[in-house]
Amino acid sequence: MPRLFYALELPERVRNRLQEEVRRLSTSRADVAWTRAENYHMTLRFIGETDDRALMELVALLKDAASKTPPLDLEPCGIGSFPEGEPVPHVIWSGVRGATPEADAALKELRRVLNDGARSMGHRAEKGKFVPHITLGRLRSDRAVQALVDRMGPAKIRPFGRFLVREAVLFETHEGEFGTEYTPLARFTLSARKTR
Repeated sequence: MPRLFYALELPERVRNRLQEEVRRLSTSRADVAWTRAENYHMTLRFIGETDDRALMELVALLKDAASKTPPLDLEPCGIGSFPEGEPVPHVIWSGVRGATPEADAALKELRRVLNDGARSMGHRAEKGKFVPHITLGRLRSDRAVQALVDRMGPAKIRPFGRFLVREAVLFETHEGEFGTEYTPLARFTLSARKTR
């Protein structure tokens, strides 16, 4: 069965800027499985394994949510890690926020609609608070972790560009020849008019 998730894609210039930051962080020689730049995205809701009937419902949910969401003016900003506040990180990420309070509210509302809709279809509830982010890498061991944390420090509030998201996407994830690959199954335009 396919493993699915809802996400927002990033433009090439933002992916390139984040990749530059990853190159800087990788000089720490920490044992990190860095995400390939072409796989950078912002997950809205992980769904997991689904059957064909559920797939059609998930596509319909995305279509409806996108029609009620305006284009999103977003900006990746800062380098952080999960779990937050722990001395040894497991995941390295760049945060994402709305470039305006309206964009931030619209992003959170899109996430809420998709999350609640998926849960109402019987998909497992996601634990914890939603933290919009782009996963840059996952630690495989604690080798050179302090050097990595030291390099992350100056980038905690570093901006990585601003971009306008015009589509939301349902992806399938699978293992390919060169690692994890993401295939878009459905994409819909964020088509609501912005409110003033």
